[in-house]
Amino acid sequence: MSPEEFEYWSGQVLTARRSQLDNVRKAATAWSGLLTAVLGVFGTATFVTGLPGLDKLDNGLADGLRWAVIAIAVLLLISVISSGLASTRFPIVVNNLTADHLRQTTKDQAVLSRRLLGIAILAGGLAAILLAGGSAVLVFAQEKESGAAEVYLLTTDGGSFCGPLEAAADGITVDDQLVSGNGSLVKVAECPKE
Repeated sequence: MSPEEFEYWSGQVLTARRSQLDNVRKAATAWSGLLTAVLGVFGTATFVTGLPGLDKLDNGLADGLRWAVIAIAVLLLISVISSGLASTRFPIVVNNLTADHLRQTTKDQAVLSRRLLGIAILAGGLAAILLAGGSAVLVFAQEKESGAAEVYLLTTDGGSFCGPLEAAADGITVDDQLVSGNGSLVKVAECPKE
């Protein structure tokens, strides 16, 4: 290697060392911007549509998806805070600043910022996986059975009875009361509370 080439590459190494912190901070700022844009899209969609379909799912699955939403929110918060901390340095006051101290502080800040950026990317990636998985579950999940039988209110001289229509040997009954011609039968959404 010629002396000119050696001098050039030595200068490039020096430039790379000096710009480590700036490069990590630029990457963290870019990640924060990307995450903010993605959050804006999904946040707008969720705000406009709400969480559609959760009430139509089995309670266990719906509860699992609700917990997933909470986990996504926590992971996104961790990601945003970590990328913000990675892209910005807290102001410090140093007495008797030396070149060695400044060099070491800059190196330490670059290492810390890189670790914070790694945490931000990991948390954001996990949130994205949970979001995609939860959305797929919501799209492909079977709706829960309505399970609720139609209920009727039977009013007779003997009182009021409420429940589903049932077949019996001597006719149709509501709450074990035979439906006969001297009462009124009305379909209701649910039986009245006593």
